[in-house]
Amino acid sequence: MPVLAALAWLACITALAVLYRAQLSSPARVRGGRDDLRSIVVPCVVSAVVWVAVSVGVTGPTASPLRWPVAALAALAGLLIVVGARGLSASKPGMALYGGLWSALVFSPAAILVFYPATFGVSIAAGVWDLGGALPVHVAAGAAALALQRRQRRAGERPLGESPRAITTLVALAVLWVCWLTALVGMDMAIDRATPTIVLNGMLVPVASVSGWLIVVRIRRRRTTLANAGGGLVAGLVAATAVGGSLGAVWAVALGLVVGVACASGSARSDGLASSGAGLGATHLTAAAIGLVWVGLFGDGGGFIYTGQFSTVQVQIAAAVAVAGWGYGVTVALSPMLRRRFSRGDIRHTSPDAPAQGTFGGQTPPR
Repeated sequence: MPVLAALAWLACITALAVLYRAQLSSPARVRGGRDDLRSIVVPCVVSAVVWVAVSVGVTGPTASPLRWPVAALAALAGLLIVVGARGLSASKPGMALYGGLWSALVFSPAAILVFYPATFGVSIAAGVWDLGGALPVHVAAGAAALALQRRQRRAGERPLGESPRAITTLVALAVLWVCWLTALVGMDMAIDRATPTIVLNGMLVPVASVSGWLIVVRIRRRRTTLANAGGGLVAGLVAATAVGGSLGAVWAVALGLVVGVACASGSARSDGLASSGAGLGATHLTAAAIGLVWVGLFGDGGGFIYTGQFSTVQVQIAAAVAVAGWGYGVTVALSPMLRRRFSRGDIRHTSPDAPAQGTFGGQTPPR
C-alpha cells in the first residue's frame, strides 16, 4: 500500500503539471520546453530529497511505511510552490534552492506534525485529523503562493503560457481523479471497512464542488467552461484529502458544495484552471482549510456534532492557521532568492508591430 500511494501521488503530480501548464510553462517557446521541464522537475525532486534527509534524523518517519508516500507528497508540494513562484521567472538554481529550503522549513515540520505527532509529544488521538496531507501540502503551498502575489505584482505580471487542449484537459482530470482516490486509499495503509467510504467521499465531494463552482460562475458570468469545471474538481479533491473516510455521504456532499462556492466566490473571475498562480494557490489553501475544519465539525467518531466537544475543531483550526502563517512568513523571507529575469524565452511577439508580452508597458527591459 505505501508503494501504491507513492506511485499514485507521482501520477497526480504529472496530471497537475499538465492541467497547470499555462502557469508553469514559459509564455513563449522560443527555446523549447526542455528548460521549462527542468525548472519544474528539479524543485520537486529537491523537495522530496530534503524530506528524506530530514526524516532520517526523526525516529518516527525512518521506520514508518508512510515515509515514501510522504516523500511523494513533498514532491507535490514542490510542484505547487513552483506554480506560485513561476511568474517571478527565477533561475533553475534559484528555484531548486527555494524548493529545498521551503521543504525543510515548512513542509517537513508540518508533515511530521500530521503523520508523526509523537515527535512533538502529541498523541495520535489528539493530533491533526488529516488523512492525505492537506495541511503540509495544500495549506502550506497555498499560503506560499499568496505570499509571492505582491512581489509578482511589483515585478510586473507575466502573461500565462498556452493552456492544454480540451481533450488533454479531460484526460488529465480523469487521471488525476483516479490516482488521487488511489493515493488516499493507499495512505490508509490497508483495505478495510473505511476503504469504500474513502472512495465514496472522493467521488461525492469533487462532484458537489464542481456543481457549487459552476453555480457561482453561471450567476456571475452566465456561462461555464471546462476550466471552471476543472477548478471545481481540483478544489473538491483537495477538500476530500483531509476527510478520507470520516464523513457520511450527506456531509460529504455539503462539504463539496461549500468548497465549490467558497473557492469560486473568492476568485474575482472564477477562472478555475485558467487562474494565475496566486489564484490557484488560494484555491488549494481555501479548499484544504475548509476540509480540515469540516472533518473536525462533522467527522464520524470524533466530530463536534457527535461528541459535543469543540477541542477537535480547535486543533484543526489552530493547525491550519499556524501552518498557513508559518508558510507565508517563510516564503516572504525566502522570496529575495527568486529574481525576475528576462530572456528571449520570456518574451513572445504576436506580430512584427505588436509590443512584446512579458514586458513593462510594452517596453522591452534593458539587457
